[in-house]
Amino acid sequence: MSSKFLGTLARDIGNLLNDDLDEYNVIIEVGQSPNFQIFHAHSIILRARSPYFRSALSKNWAKKDGDFMTFSKPNISPKVFDIILHGTVSMTDKTVMDALDLLVATDELLLTELSDHVQDYLLHQQNTWLQNNLIVLWQKVHLIESCRKLQDLAVQKYFTSGYFGRYYEVPFETCLSSTTCCVGPKTAI
Repeated sequence: MSSKFLGTLARDIGNLLNDDLDEYNVIIEVGQSPNFQIFHAHSIILRARSPYFRSALSKNWAKKDGDFMTFSKPNISPKVFDIILHGTVSMTDKTVMDALDLLVATDELLLTELSDHVQDYLLHQQNTWLQNNLIVLWQKVHLIESCRKLQDLAVQKYFTSGYFGRYYEVPFETCLSSTTCCVGPKTAI
């Protein structure tokens, strides 16, 4: 019985997000010109979903303009933010680059559950693309702590592929010489 109630509650909150745009109290400016969009949202829902928004929407951080809190996310694309804001993630109509951009945004916004979902999708549905684009993968995820599985895949495939020893070494040399090395203690190559 309780799961039915929770399902109905989730649906009703989803409807609230889509139907009651007059009731929003947060204005979020996303992206940079020419790829820029203004989003309207409900602070209570944002705060409930993310520790980032709990802090960002506090009196100490968000600008208050009349009845609205406003803040800017110029480093996230409107396409990615729309996915995050509406909470319905179907990866079937997204590119792998969309998914990687979504991972970067979920890390910044502390959306762990969504990050895990996107990583699982990439590892299980886009593994061939990932293995054929190790450098792109590495450039997107090497600094994201929550992307350990993708980092491990990139490092493992890099060293067991024909990439190793070629001009592609630079991104991985950076990893191996950094203090946040993803393959354990530094070893001489």
